[in-house]
Amino acid sequence: MDPIGLGLENFDSVGTYRTTSNNAPVDATGVLDGVAFTDEASLSKVLRSHPEAASCLVSKLYEHAQGRAALPVDKSTLAGLTAQFESSGHRADKLLLDIVASDAYRFVEIATK
Repeated sequence: MDPIGLGLENFDSVGTYRTTSNNAPVDATGVLDGVAFTDEASLSKVLRSHPEAASCLVSKLYEHAQGRAALPVDKSTLAGLTAQFESSGHRADKLLLDIVASDAYRFVEIATK
C-alpha cells in the first residue's frame, strides 16, 4: 500500500474508524519521504510540512474545478493560488473561494483560428 494509505488504515471502506481488521490490530504507521508517522493525525502534520503538498492539492482542486487537466497557460494562476493557500494557513475553504474567484476560472478565453 502507498504511504499515505497506511496512515488512513484505521478507516474502513465507508469511513468508519476501526482498531482491528480481520481480527488483527490495524497498523497505521508509515514513512512518507523519510518522515515517519503513526496515525492519521501525525500523517496530516507530515503532509502539511511536505514541500510539494500545497501545490499538489491546489493543482488537483483547480483541475476538478476547470474540468480539465492544467495547461501551461495555467502555471501562473496555480502559482498564485498556491501562494494564497500557503499564506492563509492552508485553509481549504479559502482555497476553494480563491479558485472560483480567479479570472482563469471565471473567464473563458475563446480560441481563434
